[in-house]
Amino acid sequence: MAVAQVAANKVAASKNRGLILNQQTPEGEKEKKIRELTSELENTNERCEVYRANLLAVLREMEDQKLKLSVKVQNARLTLKE
Repeated sequence: MAVAQVAANKVAASKNRGLILNQQTPEGEKEKKIRELTSELENTNERCEVYRANLLAVLREMEDQKLKLSVKVQNARLTLKE
């Protein structure tokens, strides 16, 4: 129970600090920070898309290799049965 109270106090303190900082920050700086963070988010999303595309290409290549190996193994089994 004490742990929950400590966590609640930390959250409340964090919110209070955020409110105080928001009151002290001029509106222009807030807008600038929003633009910076939005730009950073867009850049991160673009990188994520590139990573996703690369990962999918690797997975497709792995699937192709798996199928080729499967065919080779099947052929080897048939050869050994004969």
